[in-house]
Amino acid sequence: MKTLWIGILCLSLIAPATSFAHGGRDHGYDHGYKKYYKHKNKHRHHHHRKPARHYHHHEVVVIKERPRREYHRTNLPELVTFAVVSGITYAIIDNAFYKKSGDNYVYTPHRP
Repeated sequence: MKTLWIGILCLSLIAPATSFAHGGRDHGYDHGYKKYYKHKNKHRHHHHRKPARHYHHHEVVVIKERPRREYHRTNLPELVTFAVVSGITYAIIDNAFYKKSGDNYVYTPHRP
C-alpha cells in the first residue's frame, strides 16, 4: 500500500511538468509562437508554390508646357523678375526669359 501512494505522488508531480514542457500552450492555437510551434496533425496538406512576382514597368511621360510667346506689359503675372543685360530689359517668368520689345515681352529660347 505504501508503494501505491508513493507511485501516485510521483505521477502527480510529473504530470504538471509534462504540460509545462510545451510552454503551457494549448495545441489548438499557436498564440504567436509560429517559429516554435509545429503542427502535429496527421492529415495531409496540399502545399502550393507561391506565384512568381511579375513586376510591371510603366513608362513615365513628362509633358512640359511651352511658355507663352509674349506678354503685354499690362498683363504680366504677379511673380516677375526683371533683369537688364547690356541695356536690354528681360522679364523672367517661370524660368523663361522674355525680351522687351516696345510694350510687349517676347519669349527668347536662349538665355542672355
